[in-house]
Amino acid sequence: MVALPRALATTGRGTIQLWNSEAEPIVALLGVTPGTTPASLTKVKIDNNNTTCLAARFQITRQTNPQQFRLPPQDAAERQRRAQAEAQEEAIQQALAKAARSLQVWFGNTTQLQSQILEPPSSDAAPITSLATMSLADETQVLIAGDMAGGLRLWKVQRQENGGLAFVHSGLYQFRGASVVCLEALQNHRVAVSIDTSNQPQELTGAIPIPTTITRAVHILDFSIDGPPTLQASLTGHADKDAVICMQQLPNGDLLTGGGKLDATLQLWTKSQLSANDKMHEDDAEPSVVVPKSHKTLTDVGYVFAIELLPDVKVGSNHFAVAVARYNTVKIVI
Repeated sequence: MVALPRALATTGRGTIQLWNSEAEPIVALLGVTPGTTPASLTKVKIDNNNTTCLAARFQITRQTNPQQFRLPPQDAAERQRRAQAEAQEEAIQQALAKAARSLQVWFGNTTQLQSQILEPPSSDAAPITSLATMSLADETQVLIAGDMAGGLRLWKVQRQENGGLAFVHSGLYQFRGASVVCLEALQNHRVAVSIDTSNQPQELTGAIPIPTTITRAVHILDFSIDGPPTLQASLTGHADKDAVICMQQLPNGDLLTGGGKLDATLQLWTKSQLSANDKMHEDDAEPSVVVPKSHKTLTDVGYVFAIELLPDVKVGSNHFAVAVARYNTVKIVI
């Protein structure tokens, strides 16, 4: 679910549904590949939000029937039909795998949206696991896709002369031996990346490695200068038990992280902990700082799989609350 100017976008059952402020459905957006459903929906800020721009990855929902080719063919006609069915199934699997490695974006106004598929330039790309959008120092908007091979693939969003949008592939970085679990864009052109150890390590073609040996942590990356991102800090407060599966930055710059079921804690990291590398000297040996303990653990909340900010609607107020999803309930943290 993503908030839009005067609208709301939700995903489920293979579609993205746009709603107006009166909770009335506006339009349903369909993915291009049957057997998938949109996930990790994110919005891209364009022209001070006058243009709606949504991006989604797609996860595979089609289940393969293990009994489909159980019986051997008995004659030439059956062998031919079997060969055709196997070829069709192979084509379907290739299409699903391609969809899992790609993104789909929609842009325009809320009633007339164009669609575009963003495919990685290399054939060895891994399935995408999470999305985020970030603003660079020159105000360029960047769409970031994390994947199962620890890759971070970047697309810059550019306005064309005809009024359309172009998505230009602009970089690929990789946490070797890891998988990206979730992403959260932070203030000052930074991104928090939760990774976990991968059971099937893979080196992505053309990827610039991000130098770290910690494959279960929340890594804070700084994209404020041209070139590869700088690793500012590695938050390991959940790492002994589980990976971080959801994150939310607060208006004051702090970060909330929610661990998986084996960890089941919600932890608060201060703004200064996220920028620990800023306090280092040039002669320090390590390129980043490991922060093993959070500022505070919210023990009463327990395991959560989604976090959302609830700002005060009163004009001029800097108060806020946080909503967390826990099984079939939503808890409000003030």
